[in-house]
Amino acid sequence: MTQSTSHSTKDFVQCLPYHVLNAIFRHFRLTDLIRYTRVSKKWQSFLLTWPGMWHDLSDPACNIGRHLRRYERYFDGKHVRVVHILGRPTTEQEEALEFLIQHSCCYIESARISCDPQANPRLLELFKTTGQNLKSLHLYAGGPECLLGTVLQYCTGLTDLRYCHSAANFQSMTPTLLQGIPETRIHDLNLHATMSVPLLSQTLNLFPHLRRVDFNATIAGDDCGSILELLHQSCPRLEHIQFGGDHMVPTFPPSSSPASGLRVLILSHLHGISDVHLAPLLAKHGDTLEALHIQSCYSLGNRTLAALATTGCPRLRYICIRLSYYFHHPEDRGQSTHFLPDDLCSLLRKAPSLQEVNFSSIRGVNDDVLDALAELPVLKELELGHCDQITSEGLCRFVERYRSNTTSGLLKSLHLLSMDGVTDQVLCDIARHMDRILESLDIGSSANITEAGLRVLVDRFAITGNLKWFGINHCAQVHPTAYTYVYQKLAHVTTVYGANVTNAYNIVLSR
Repeated sequence: MTQSTSHSTKDFVQCLPYHVLNAIFRHFRLTDLIRYTRVSKKWQSFLLTWPGMWHDLSDPACNIGRHLRRYERYFDGKHVRVVHILGRPTTEQEEALEFLIQHSCCYIESARISCDPQANPRLLELFKTTGQNLKSLHLYAGGPECLLGTVLQYCTGLTDLRYCHSAANFQSMTPTLLQGIPETRIHDLNLHATMSVPLLSQTLNLFPHLRRVDFNATIAGDDCGSILELLHQSCPRLEHIQFGGDHMVPTFPPSSSPASGLRVLILSHLHGISDVHLAPLLAKHGDTLEALHIQSCYSLGNRTLAALATTGCPRLRYICIRLSYYFHHPEDRGQSTHFLPDDLCSLLRKAPSLQEVNFSSIRGVNDDVLDALAELPVLKELELGHCDQITSEGLCRFVERYRSNTTSGLLKSLHLLSMDGVTDQVLCDIARHMDRILESLDIGSSANITEAGLRVLVDRFAITGNLKWFGINHCAQVHPTAYTYVYQKLAHVTTVYGANVTNAYNIVLSR
């Protein structure tokens, strides 16, 4: 009995083998590990001599320069691999950099640093110390001094670089600062700054292995078209281009037969870009493109989609073309991008792998395009917004044809926003044909539906219990009491995410 009690209270740090302890403690943050050193002498002895204790210095609750001073006799800089000091006060930044330099942390592989200009000298020392081993660097800088040339000069082992410079006078960096810098091995480049086109051209020459690039929309002012042409010509290995915005596209499993070429293209809020720049890029990479996202690029015309419609895009799984009635750039006011329905239909018919489609505020999306959407064999999510040429008859035909053509019921999400074609008859057809397959439905800002149609839809989905997300708001002919009815009928199968049925007449139900 005494022996059993002794074993049950034995310290597991003393009992378990080293590799098991290593697997356990590696999941905790640094501040937690520091706290655990006070559990017992055995814990303290193990943790302070365990290399994994200092492996990851990314804990936001840890002040590196202050909290680690008391453990200097145990701290070994050669074990540090990860350092994050984003958004720290200037004094804390300088103390952290001083501590890392003082303890020769020369094997850092990943660093996330945002520094005020006062800390630049210390930052330069750190790059000299650890630059050759650094693989990933996210640097947020400011002030008149550009650090991009310094980073490329000393951090020769980088494969992932994100450089953001907030100062408008970033253009003070001259091309001569890049002279003598060898080609890099960087394949993932995220550059948010303001540069001239010649300087950016010279910079890109240092990245022959680029596979992914992310630029802010104003990197070269209103000359976005030239930048796109530059990427097309200078970076033959690119697989992912994000130019403007911070949009995320769905991640799909790799194809069984991967092809070499551009797979993801995201363009957002760009000025100075036209069909002349984009059409050749899409024509070249149509057979490898998997995701295309175009938002608020009002100077594009029909040749952009015509290029894809001509070459075909057999691997395309996601397409989003989203414009807006609200223009934030003077030159865009009064413009309305128009795509030919025939080209849209041809594009859809040559993209049999499409799973997600989003067309918003586009002239040219009509009933014929809706018929082409109904023929997509693996469509899972469809969002249409402000597509005024789509009629109620076209929507009813889509619902009925989709149900008859795709017996597996792949469509899980249907969002019809600000659509005049959404009527009570459309709601009744959705209730009749899609009640057991739809998991997400949004009919927000539908001006032509009434309480009668809404009740038919809600009653049916309340029975099947299949709906996980339902959105409805600002429907002019729907009385506030109908929103209360929606809540009462669906609340037992759907958790209320947010509801305001008294003032703004908004209800969003989510399971």
